[in-house]
Amino acid sequence: MTSEEILGIICPGSPAPGINPCISALTTYAVKLKWKVIGFHDGFLHLSTGDIEKVQENMTILENKDVLNFNKNNGTILRTDRYDPSKFPQKVMNCVRMLTQLKIQYLIIIGGNDQINVANFISSGVDPADMKLIVIPKTVDNDIALPPNQTTLGFNSARSFAIPILRNLIFDAKSAPRWFIVETMGRRSGHLALSICQASGAKFAIIPEDFGRKRIDLSDICDVIEGAILKSLVLGENFGVCLLSEGLINQMSTLSIQQLTEDGTISYNSEGRIVLDNAEISRAVRVEIEKRFSLSNIEIKVANKKVGYEFRSCDPSCFDSVYAQELAYGAIEGFKNDHSNCIVTSQSGVISYLSFRSILDQDTGRVVARRVDVNSEVYKIARSYMQVITKEDLEDEEMVRKLAQVGNSTPEKIVEKYKKVISLLVQ
Repeated sequence: MTSEEILGIICPGSPAPGINPCISALTTYAVKLKWKVIGFHDGFLHLSTGDIEKVQENMTILENKDVLNFNKNNGTILRTDRYDPSKFPQKVMNCVRMLTQLKIQYLIIIGGNDQINVANFISSGVDPADMKLIVIPKTVDNDIALPPNQTTLGFNSARSFAIPILRNLIFDAKSAPRWFIVETMGRRSGHLALSICQASGAKFAIIPEDFGRKRIDLSDICDVIEGAILKSLVLGENFGVCLLSEGLINQMSTLSIQQLTEDGTISYNSEGRIVLDNAEISRAVRVEIEKRFSLSNIEIKVANKKVGYEFRSCDPSCFDSVYAQELAYGAIEGFKNDHSNCIVTSQSGVISYLSFRSILDQDTGRVVARRVDVNSEVYKIARSYMQVITKEDLEDEEMVRKLAQVGNSTPEKIVEKYKKVISLLVQ
């Protein structure tokens, strides 16, 4: 053990609101304890090379003057990168060796599920007596398996920033009647889309969890939207905003995924994941919805929009600014009290620690993303205010008659089609 205690901070993954306030709080408290603070740029990218010169070129000593007034700043003073070394044991060991060589005794990783996986592998290769490691849960997707009702750092800010954007689209849709199909971030879950829909007053949202674990096609998503538009027409409204979670792509068939790109080519990144930037569910849905209503001789206007990058480096909300400070304090206090290999959490200012082991899948040894709980009151409340065709609508003869009338169809066909649609959705 060296006489000088050293704290290392890594910000892998994607940006999220609240990172700078978190780095500021970590640095300020650590310096107060007379610890040296080293920030690493570009996540694990340079550490995984095992090249100490490259690592040193891409790290910075953080002092109070470097983080002054950063408690409310957006973005991150430490560059991020999504590189994931967890699938390459030698790369993980390179990270361990570099951190050990730099005499890091306390390591903070500000990240999401993928980064927790890396943290778990790193912690497996080092004695906690030599280096302790704690993760601060950060992602706008809110999909880390934290205790109930606890959100991830950045989620509250992203939601708050998105609401005015959605409300502007809602007013635009009403002013120049049209339908906006808005696709938002949420790679593995629908927390963000559902919450934005509920808070903004959008007509409805469609998220992966709506279909349980079923494999779906693009046509299934369009069926839900088509029915919702018909119901709005019955109510005299030919306008509205529909939110789609990009995570729907993970439950879609290969053929449907090919429909999401203009040339039908599916792109994968180095980790074997579909590149969501090149796959636009909102565009594909717009094309299909326009085609369906044109064939039915029903006049509607549809536009698609993809949002998400705007959320990641927006100003942190008051909640996330305070939350970042609580998590930073909790992490350093955790080190002082011999906590390691865990995630720090804070509920109403009460700090607790969640071991990596407790959220790992026992079969794969990797973190399982937290999905929206469709049995929760939160989900049921949100769904109850969405303007979509329901089982009750199909049991109402007058509603069915009106749906058939505006849809240029027959009551029998409406019931037959939307019974199938409803059967796909969780009840």
